[in-house]
Amino acid sequence: MRIMTWNIQNGGAGPNFSRPDLGNVQNIVDVIEGENPDVAVIQEYQTDFERMMLGEGLERLSYRHTVWRGDADRGRRNRVLIASKLPFEDRERPNLSDYSKRNWNEIFIPGQELLVIGVDVPLAETRTLGGRIRDNRRAKKQFLDTLLDRFREYQSSEVSALILGDFNLYAEAVYGEYLARFEELFTEITSKEATWRDKKLDCIFANRALMGRISERALTPRAAAFSDHKYFFLEMIDRKEAAS
Repeated sequence: MRIMTWNIQNGGAGPNFSRPDLGNVQNIVDVIEGENPDVAVIQEYQTDFERMMLGEGLERLSYRHTVWRGDADRGRRNRVLIASKLPFEDRERPNLSDYSKRNWNEIFIPGQELLVIGVDVPLAETRTLGGRIRDNRRAKKQFLDTLLDRFREYQSSEVSALILGDFNLYAEAVYGEYLARFEELFTEITSKEATWRDKKLDCIFANRALMGRISERALTPRAAAFSDHKYFFLEMIDRKEAAS
C-alpha cells in the first residue's frame, strides 16, 4: 500500500498566481499517475482547476476524493484534497474556523483500519490579493492545538493513524516548538532533507500501531519541476499481511 503527500503549489498552476499555467496542472496529474499511490494527500488544491485535476485527471485514474467545499465562490483558495483508490469514510472536521477547515482533511480506510489526517498548517502571516498583510497567528495556534489533541488521542490507540502534509513549521517559525510536541507523541518517519527551498516543511507522522506496518523508514523527498515542494511516499504493509 502506497500513500503520497504533496503540496502542489497554487492548485498545480505554478508560481504566478495571477497567470495560472493550466499545462502545469496536467503535469501534476501525470506525476501522480506515474507514481500510482493508493492514497494521495494533496495540499494547495484549488477548485478553479477541478475539471483538469479531478474530472479529466484523478477521477479518470479511478480515484475517489474528498475536499472541503465551503467558500465555493473562492476557487483560488488553497485546500487539502484526499484522493483514494481504496474505499474510505469521511471523518467530520474538527471545530475550526471556516478559514482553517479547508486546511484539514480526515478519512478512515476500513479495509486497512487506517486513519489518515492530511493538513496544511496555516501560515502565521499571509497577504491578500491586494497586498495587505493579514495576521494569522491566532488561527495557526488554534489549528496546531487542535492537531495536538489528535496526536494525543491516537498516540496509544489500536487504530493505525497517519498525520501528514505541509506543517509550515521549522525551528525559527512562529510556533515552531509544536514540532517537538508532535514528535513526543508520534514517530516522524521522513528524512531531514529540505522539502521547500532550504527548509523542511513537509512531514509524515505515524502512531505506535502503524509503525510495524511501515516497510521503509527515513523516507527521502522526491523533487518535481512542477511545484516548489518536494513530495513523499510511504510504503505500508497491507493489514492482512501485517497480521499474518
